[in-house]
Amino acid sequence: MSSNSPSNRSISIGGNVSGSTIISGDGNRVNTSTFQSTPANGTPERKKILVLASNPQNSTRQRLDEEVRDITEGLKRARARDEFEITQRWAVRPRDFQRAMLDESPQIVHFAGNTAANKAGLYFEDVQGNPQPVADSALANLFKLFATKNKIDCVVLNGCYSETQAVAIAQHIPYVVGIGQSVSDRAAIEFSVGFYDALGNGETLDFAFELGKAAMAMAGTGDEEPPILLTMATAASSGQLGRSNSSDRPSNPHPNTPIPITAREVFISYAWGGESETIANQLDQSFQSQGINIIRDKKDAGYKANIRDFMQQIGQGKCVLVVISDKYLKSENCMFELVEIANSGDFYDRIFPIVLSDANIYKAAARLKYKRYWEQQKNELETEIKAGGITNLQGITDDLDLYDEICRRVPELTDILKNMNTLTSEMHRDSNFDVVIEAVKAKLAE
Repeated sequence: MSSNSPSNRSISIGGNVSGSTIISGDGNRVNTSTFQSTPANGTPERKKILVLASNPQNSTRQRLDEEVRDITEGLKRARARDEFEITQRWAVRPRDFQRAMLDESPQIVHFAGNTAANKAGLYFEDVQGNPQPVADSALANLFKLFATKNKIDCVVLNGCYSETQAVAIAQHIPYVVGIGQSVSDRAAIEFSVGFYDALGNGETLDFAFELGKAAMAMAGTGDEEPPILLTMATAASSGQLGRSNSSDRPSNPHPNTPIPITAREVFISYAWGGESETIANQLDQSFQSQGINIIRDKKDAGYKANIRDFMQQIGQGKCVLVVISDKYLKSENCMFELVEIANSGDFYDRIFPIVLSDANIYKAAARLKYKRYWEQQKNELETEIKAGGITNLQGITDDLDLYDEICRRVPELTDILKNMNTLTSEMHRDSNFDVVIEAVKAKLAE
C-alpha cells in the first residue's frame, strides 16, 4: 500500500488536542478524546462541526494541523464550549466526504485545505495523495442533497480561490464563507480562530465572520483579499443554529437575547444609482453594525442567478426595506418587487419605506402620472407585438402581464405609502436610521 494512503498517513497535530475526535479520510480513528461537559440537568443540545482537512501533494498551504488545533483549543476555552462538538477527517477523498456527511450530520462544515498550484478551488486527495479536483456543480448538488436530509447552517471554505465554489454551495446552504484569491497560512488560521471563538461565545454567524476578518487582517501581510460571506435568501425560516427540526421563524421575547441568525435577515428593494443607492449603502452599513444582515441583489444574487427568482424572494421577506424614488416607481424590476411584496400579504406590516423627495406620491394627480406611465409602457409593447406579427411570444407576454398588474396596483400601493409617516431621508440619515432599525427589530422579534 502506498505510504500516502489515507489509512497509513502519519498525522502530526501538535500540542494538546484533547477535546476532539480525529479520524483519517477512510474513517479509521487515529486519536480520540472527549469534548463534552455534561451539566447536572442533562446533556445539552450540541452543534457538530465537521472539519475536513485535505493537503494534497504540491498544494500551497502546509499548516492545516495548526489550524485545526487552534480551532479546537479556542472552542475548548469558550463560554459555550458544551454546545459544540468537533469531528475531524484528514486526507479527505471525495468518497470520504460523502461518508463523513452521512455519519456525522453536521451543522457546520469546515474545509481546511487549498488549491493545487496555480489552480482554482479547493481540492480533495486521490488514493496517491495527489490533488483531486471537484466540480463546483458537484459540490453544490451534494450539499443540496444533504440540505434535504439534515440542517446545515454554515459551510466554511477556508482556502484560496474558493469563491466560485462558495457561490455554488450558497444556493442551498444559508451561510457560506469563501476566499476570492490567495491567502497565507497565518491569515487563514487567524480567520478560523476568530470565527470559531465568536461562535463558541454565543455570537451570531454574522458577528463571527466579521471577527474572523478582523483577526485575519491583523495577522496577515496586508495583501490578502478578505473572505466573503454569502447567504441563501430563501433561508428565512430555517431557525437557530443547531435546531434541525425548526419549521417556524423563531421569536425573540427577550430583547437582550440575540435574534437567531437566519431571522436577522432583512431584504432591501431600491433603484440602482444616485441617491437611492447611496441610501441603500448607508442602510446596509447601519444594519450591519447592529448584527443584522441585509439581503441585496449586488451582494447576494450570485453570478448567473435567476433575477426574477431573487426578486420573488424579496417579495416574500418578513422585513423589506424599500427606498422609494421617482426612478423606483418607473423601474420594471423595482415595481415587480413592490407588487410581489403586496401579493405576499401583510404589505403594510412587512415594508419599511424611506421615501425620497423626488417620489411624487403625496398628491393624487401626481400618483396618476405613474399609472399613465405604465399604461404607456403597456401600450407600446402591445403595439410592437401587433406590428411585428410575432407568433412565439414566450417571455414577452410575461412582461405584458406585469405591466398590466402594475397599472392596476400602482394607485393602491402609492396611496398606502403616502399615508405612512415615513419621515424624510435627511431625518433618517441624521439619526443613523435608528427609527427604522428599531422598527425592523420589533418585527423580527414577533
